[in-house]
Amino acid sequence: MSKHTELRVRRRNSRLVIPDVQDSKTVGPIIGYAEEPLLPLADACIPLIPIIFNILAYVSTALEHTPDYPSDGLTRDESASIFLYTTEWKDEHRSLYSALNETLRTADPEQLQPWFKYLKLLLTALVKIPFAPQQTVWRGIRKDLRLEFPRGTSVIWWSFSSCTTTLPVLENDLYLGYEDQNCSSFVRKDDWDTPDNDILPSPVHEPDYASCCKQCQTTTGCIAFTYSPSTQLCWPKRSMGSGGNSTADRITAYNPNNCSSFVRKDAWDILGNDILSSSVQQPDYASCCLQCQTTPKCVAFTYSSSRHGCWLKTSIRSGENSTGDRITGYNPNTCSDFVRKDAWDIPGNDILTSSVQQPDYASCCLQCQTTSGCIAFSYSPSSHGCSLKTSIGSGGTSTDDKITGYNPNMCVGFVRKDAWDIPGNDILTSFVQQLDYASCCSQCQATSGCIAFTYSPSSQRCSLKTSMRSGENSTGDRITGYNPNTCSDFVRKDAWDIPGNDILSSSVQQPDYASCCLQCQTTPGCVAFTYSPSSHGCLLKTSIGSGGISTGDKITGYIPNTCSGFVRKDNWDISGNDILPSPLQEPDYASCCSKCETTSECVAFTYSQSSQQCSLKANSCSGGTSAGDRISGYNREYINYLLGSVAKMRPV
Repeated sequence: MSKHTELRVRRRNSRLVIPDVQDSKTVGPIIGYAEEPLLPLADACIPLIPIIFNILAYVSTALEHTPDYPSDGLTRDESASIFLYTTEWKDEHRSLYSALNETLRTADPEQLQPWFKYLKLLLTALVKIPFAPQQTVWRGIRKDLRLEFPRGTSVIWWSFSSCTTTLPVLENDLYLGYEDQNCSSFVRKDDWDTPDNDILPSPVHEPDYASCCKQCQTTTGCIAFTYSPSTQLCWPKRSMGSGGNSTADRITAYNPNNCSSFVRKDAWDILGNDILSSSVQQPDYASCCLQCQTTPKCVAFTYSSSRHGCWLKTSIRSGENSTGDRITGYNPNTCSDFVRKDAWDIPGNDILTSSVQQPDYASCCLQCQTTSGCIAFSYSPSSHGCSLKTSIGSGGTSTDDKITGYNPNMCVGFVRKDAWDIPGNDILTSFVQQLDYASCCSQCQATSGCIAFTYSPSSQRCSLKTSMRSGENSTGDRITGYNPNTCSDFVRKDAWDIPGNDILSSSVQQPDYASCCLQCQTTPGCVAFTYSPSSHGCLLKTSIGSGGISTGDKITGYIPNTCSGFVRKDNWDISGNDILPSPLQEPDYASCCSKCETTSECVAFTYSQSSQQCSLKANSCSGGTSAGDRISGYNREYINYLLGSVAKMRPV
């Protein structure tokens, strides 16, 4: 290795150093690895075959789990070299990271030489990864380091240090675990008891406080315990619960960095959503969590270790990375403003083409809350699949582990009107019971002919309606929901306008098509209307007259069974007197009538609902009863003319 070689690297690798042979206190860099060529991972690991068990098989596994185009500009081999370093070897065989770090600590450059090709690839990958923001990291080792590093010994730390930004990861039994001989990781509270929250059906006997602590550390789910020195009884706890002062000889201890039933997220803050006007002071994360657990509507909190500030939250919405010391805890099974329904699924109504991955129910709910148009979701704890929904639609019992969450106060496709009731127009003979507004809306959506409903939160009564007609202000707790794009008894015709035939001298303002239709239904003589969604202008009409295609956003609604200016006669046919050689095709009676109104010499018509045939007539004579579904319409002015003529011919 040449000491004069210049290294063109993006960062100086201070850990790769060797002591100078003349002066053990002088340290120079190991530069031999930097002179190596950058090889594919398999080639770089060939020198390690005699050292690491089955190395090439693990190289293949690392490459299989690495995408073709990793992030941060890494090549596939570079990214796989990091994967290989973090891989645990099976059975009794040493992992690569363990053998590498031991070799680095020997301070023997000759032993390190077989690693140079792999180190070149690994360090090239590491220097490409962007710096993380300044934050607290944790590291722990399952041994007493005082035995390896006696006081007074000069130490040069050559090996890689594996750290984590999340303390619970370090406390996992796969790494450091909870156990400590003196229970120093627990906060002790004398003359304090924690009733309930017991993990075991009965207390266990332990000779002292430290032994009780060890019992807790080795019991799954234990984050606190109480101990009685006089009886030597030990109660492992899953929560600090409603602890309080004890008059007996109880001692309570708890892990200040854990809280049962809550997920911890370090370097994370939640802006807003505060329950209280200011933070409360708490000594640690666990105490802040307990404050949240005992506060109504609190589903999350943020905690500052430096300031001991505890902020209680109603939602995890607006969460973001924190450059300070903020820690967030949240209940993974709850989401404010949403109703949870276990063993329930919603088929269809998906916003996205596939589910997204989320760690828990609360995170799936947050995804829904921040996605436009989402009012419900279904979540699978086993697959972590989160499906966002536009409606609770035809949801039903699920045989797998699906959980549904939905906003109980919203229903896509319906307009909500508080303090409003619709008397009459009921589809069913009696109301149905529903848990909330959204469920009542879903019932309406799934019921044929339902275009509106009323709901009472106090009685949970849901009444399905065929029309908004007769709607009025309610002094009770009635809420109305209606489909803004539908109106019973009226035919909707998009991109269609009716010039003239106006009842009023100007349009009226209405928020939607359905409201304009209601205005027509409650106005004498109105049989049609036109509506503009952009201007909200609603024009009431006496006839569909000479309606035609509109280049703007006009929508027309009309009564298909009525035509002003004409007298309707069901089960009646007019034979002969046809103006056209063959009948026209029209969708309904009103459209056939409109054709007659705009056709010269037409004074009557006959219409068949089954065949949709419309026959225009020049004379209304020769009419008679029809055995089929014929309907006739007579021009009212023409009838009045005929009646007047008959009166003149009568003898005086």
